[in-house]
Amino acid sequence: MKNKKVLYISLICLAIGIIITIIQIANYSTYNSVDAKVVDFKVYKSEKNKRGSNYEVLEYEYNGKTYNNERKVVFRSNSKDIGTVKSIKINPDNPNEIFNHTYWGVIIALDATSLLFVVICIKESWIWQNDMWKW
Repeated sequence: MKNKKVLYISLICLAIGIIITIIQIANYSTYNSVDAKVVDFKVYKSEKNKRGSNYEVLEYEYNGKTYNNERKVVFRSNSKDIGTVKSIKINPDNPNEIFNHTYWGVIIALDATSLLFVVICIKESWIWQNDMWKW
């Protein structure tokens, strides 16, 4: 049955999504919070991405050393944001690595979509078995 195959695939995707979510939460809890100053904005364009990807350039200090790093942002801020201070999470073992919050949205969307497919498959399977509605 098609519904069972879709259900199994959805359950596998949901399980993978939950595992990735747990790993991300574990990683996030090990990262340290630091204050970072926005010093610049950059837009990287390519032939595939004509509008470009937006990055904010951050300067922060950790263990007495100053770091400059870029973090991808969803929306491009304007120049008045330069000089503002933001709280970021960095990897204490590799202070150049900034935790990217953009991935949280993607992971949650994948988890929600997989859960929705599982619910739909279970509901459709139940409806199909009980002949409640015929198409």
